[in-house]
Amino acid sequence: MNHDDTFEAAAPLAENEGRGPGRAVPSSSLAWDLIELLARRWGWLLLGGAVLAGAGAYAGLRLMQTSFTAQAQLIYYESPNAAEVFRPRPVTLQTLASQLRAPELLQRVGAQMQPPISAAGVAASSRLTPERGAEVIGLAVWGADTDKTVELANLYAREAVRFTQEAQAKDATEVNRHLQQQLAQTDNELRTLQEQWRTAPRPALQAPARSSQLTEKLEAARQELALLQVRYTDAWPKVQEQKATIAALEALLAQSGTTPASPPAPGDGPVSATAAGTNGATTPPSMSDAELESLGQRVQVLEAGRLQLLSRQRAAQEFVDNAPGFFRVLAPASPNEITRHDRRVKVVALAVVGGLVGVLAAFALVLLVELAGRRLKNAADLERVTGLPLLASLGNLATMSECEREQWAFRTWTILQGRLTRSPNHGLVCGFISSGPGEGRSTWVDLLARAASAMGFRVLTVNTRPAGAPGEHPREIRTEIAERSHAHPNGSDLAKRAALTLDVLASPMEVTQQLTGPNSQPVVHIPLPGWVWNLERRKQWQDALNQWREIENVVILVELPPASVPESVLLGGNVPQLVWLARSGGADAADTRAQLDTLRHARANLVGAVLNRAPNHTVKNRFARWVS
Repeated sequence: MNHDDTFEAAAPLAENEGRGPGRAVPSSSLAWDLIELLARRWGWLLLGGAVLAGAGAYAGLRLMQTSFTAQAQLIYYESPNAAEVFRPRPVTLQTLASQLRAPELLQRVGAQMQPPISAAGVAASSRLTPERGAEVIGLAVWGADTDKTVELANLYAREAVRFTQEAQAKDATEVNRHLQQQLAQTDNELRTLQEQWRTAPRPALQAPARSSQLTEKLEAARQELALLQVRYTDAWPKVQEQKATIAALEALLAQSGTTPASPPAPGDGPVSATAAGTNGATTPPSMSDAELESLGQRVQVLEAGRLQLLSRQRAAQEFVDNAPGFFRVLAPASPNEITRHDRRVKVVALAVVGGLVGVLAAFALVLLVELAGRRLKNAADLERVTGLPLLASLGNLATMSECEREQWAFRTWTILQGRLTRSPNHGLVCGFISSGPGEGRSTWVDLLARAASAMGFRVLTVNTRPAGAPGEHPREIRTEIAERSHAHPNGSDLAKRAALTLDVLASPMEVTQQLTGPNSQPVVHIPLPGWVWNLERRKQWQDALNQWREIENVVILVELPPASVPESVLLGGNVPQLVWLARSGGADAADTRAQLDTLRHARANLVGAVLNRAPNHTVKNRFARWVS
């Protein structure tokens, strides 16, 4: 075997981590890791869902009750006189519905129930919904008792109507007060103008013409009133206005016919020219027809306005005394139309929600434990922490048959030989090291040694676990010889043990004789003594290893001490290639990083990593056709 083949084969592997052919286990994606985690921990998810589902069902049985919903309807109502009193103002049905949620109304409704209910309780157990396309508001009330629910719905509907009546009466009171003020002001102005018109001096010859004009206007006004009464009732504003105009004309006509042509007596009005001459004073000029007409029209307008104000004031007073409100009860709640809501549906729904929350909580807890865990559990963890390519993995040997073990050993040996040597016919020198004890180094070395022996290689396994403390006298070294299966001509497996001398490192030819002599053995196992702290002994170990590597087609598998032991660094620097071995769930991530850093600083040639007791990828194996 060429001495430099191993070193030359390891360099490309370190530069192209994981890109070469023949990787035993590819790196799992995050999605598949998550799926595998769920597949392994489904029991915890099921337990969490079952616990919270049971808690939700218990809470539903304790808290939930069978409820009933009573429906009532309110229809919008507008009085015919409302436009005369309040004047048209746009009010939407949604605005009126929001007014029916006033705290004052809710408190009034709850106070009349037996036992009383708070305003918040009434609001929480009722809902108002304006119906589209109709001036109707639906009132829904729910409760645990049928009679109480129907009673509350009807009481709410009645109080809602009464509440709007009171609000309308309050608004009408403000309008009435304002109209009374305007009516008093109009009366004062009208009395002043009437007094001016009555005492104004008129030409005596123009009175008949004046009376004739007033008579014609009065007749025309009466005809117009007759036409309006055909189309409208007496309460209509235009009818009222026309009646006021007729009354004003009749008053003017009566005053025109009774006014004397001669001047009035002293003290009753303006003094005539004759009387003024008798008294020695000047007579004021009489008013022209245009001035009298203007004064009469002003009186007429004020009379008509007064009648309108009086009509509005009377209508407002009617709203104050008996306001109709904005709503009427269209359909009261009835026990025959009540809707029943069984609590079983609510309990089941609460249990389902609790189960889902439990599954999510359990998943979050499992994920938190997985993320917070420091142990290396799968191939992705091993590659991520060590920074080394994964060469191979081994599952649980307890679940594998002897045939499966042999097949695994043959396949893994082929992979390692293809990755760590230049030619499949060359031997190799490889050491196995792990973070701590009990991670499976001996198992891997034994299985790989059998596989290499079965393929015709001479195998030397070296156990470098220290047998004692520094300076302790070494014990006797024994050699374990195992012959490969089916190699003997007789077809039997031979197992021979032979004792070597104590100075096996000082005289490595004894081991060479065991491998190449006439009585050569396929597998030779030597335990290394525990005095690695001696520099001379370490030099002997390096020289012996170099000499054994010269043997043709030899495979040297070295089981190094755990990396937590300082001796592993002293011995690992002399092994051409080191493979880091980790047991799933055994190695600590932080310790592994620190130990690997130490080995790299000691110039150890780490070429890859292997995983022992790897978890079974059940999901990926089931979808093996679609997963690379």
